[in-house]
Amino acid sequence: MVFAIPTDTCYWIGCHLNDKKWFKDIYKLKQRTKGKPISFIVKNFEELKRISTLTTEQVDFLENYKNPFTIVTHLKDDSNIPDFLKRKQKLFWIRVAEIILDKKVADKVEFPIFLTSANISEEDELYSSRDVKKIFWNKVKILLKSKINKKPPSNVIRFIWDSLDLEYLRKTYED
Repeated sequence: MVFAIPTDTCYWIGCHLNDKKWFKDIYKLKQRTKGKPISFIVKNFEELKRISTLTTEQVDFLENYKNPFTIVTHLKDDSNIPDFLKRKQKLFWIRVAEIILDKKVADKVEFPIFLTSANISEEDELYSSRDVKKIFWNKVKILLKSKINKKPPSNVIRFIWDSLDLEYLRKTYED
């Protein structure tokens, strides 16, 4: 099942990480280029620490990072990420549910999940369940109806090696 949920920045659509069929359907729904990666969300910082190659200090840094972020990182070999994903990409774009999702929403999904902005590729993000329904009709299940105040997308960052120095792949918020 593909579902839509409100996050800290806009509405997103997603599915469970192991669901290859729905993963492919998200690309079709969004009219997204096949090579462009989709981020996924882990439940909390402990899970991020467990599956990624980030150091403890880097994860601690992210826990205190004040702006919405997507971290780009490698995964550990034993991360339980589906093989079809590991073959496609070396770096993964990850967000953390405990800071971007309302608890009511987080309790309705099984993590980790794919998540990407609920829009047609290259078009504006959506900020209300009504707009999601208008664009995607009955192709997605809306898990929580709400309206989000318009905000810029997250900073997309990665650490330089094992340091706490950041490289910004997209910077929409000042630190």
